[in-house]
Amino acid sequence: MFRVRFKVGPNTRIEAKVDELVLDETGGVRVFLKSLTAGQLVNDADELAMRGEGYATEAQAAAEGKRWVGALVLGMISEFVGTEFGERGPMGWISPAGLELVSAANPTVRAYNDIAGLQVLSQSPQPVFCRVQATAIAGKNGDAIAAHVREAFSHHADPDERSLLACEMYAASHFMPSEDSRFLMLMIAVEALIEAGTRSAAQVEAIDGLVEHLASLSLSEEERRSLTQTIAGLKTESINSAGKRLAATLGDRTYAGKSPKRFFRDCYDARSDLVHGNLGRPGTETIRGLVGPLEHFVRDLVLERNGFQPRGD
Repeated sequence: MFRVRFKVGPNTRIEAKVDELVLDETGGVRVFLKSLTAGQLVNDADELAMRGEGYATEAQAAAEGKRWVGALVLGMISEFVGTEFGERGPMGWISPAGLELVSAANPTVRAYNDIAGLQVLSQSPQPVFCRVQATAIAGKNGDAIAAHVREAFSHHADPDERSLLACEMYAASHFMPSEDSRFLMLMIAVEALIEAGTRSAAQVEAIDGLVEHLASLSLSEEERRSLTQTIAGLKTESINSAGKRLAATLGDRTYAGKSPKRFFRDCYDARSDLVHGNLGRPGTETIRGLVGPLEHFVRDLVLERNGFQPRGD
């Protein structure tokens, strides 16, 4: 059999007042959706599993499971339903010894970790799924917060629109459900602080020369206009270049053991790979390794912009 668990959005439910929403039932194979909560109907669930049973081999279950996952994603988006499989989110894990204890307590079942992504396993004995969940709450020193607030007030701090937007995006990052989305929100906070400048006079002159050269080429008016706009846009500094310039304001501080400019470059490359659909998508561990230092990076940029020095981490 195969199994994959998923979540739907907090304001979305699948309207099916049944224990199991059957997707396919042919040739001894049965594919269906079911709530992860025992006894809960599909239309009341925000956490569900898709299961496929009756396959002759593990290889067949794996191949068909992969196809059904793709079909589920497309079927859901067809009805404007977002599905989150949690494959790049935090994981809870029970040791093999712990799973054996669960299985030993009821010999008619076999316990498995309730992991994200496609699982392929035996239908016999009956599988049960175990998950450990914990929510970490970070306590922040109230006296330190009060001291920072008093200091900002006494210095008549008046953060500009860019700083306020960056702080808003920073705050929003704490409510993101995955490391990827948190990372991207923090990068938006950085980009809110970036002010792209213009290139040097020599560079602008060279760009103008390219624009003039277009007039001599055998191009349609639409092609010429499109290229002219693209080339003229080169007069403005790139976000990558402007971001490195902004990062340099942090001096000799380090983030993940790197200079501010190098750290920004690595984050910007990871951001580009995520949002532009590159096949070389950064691994989960890569993003996790960037998120913590990036949070400090955003904080330091905001404080530096507003004339305050961080008091340590």
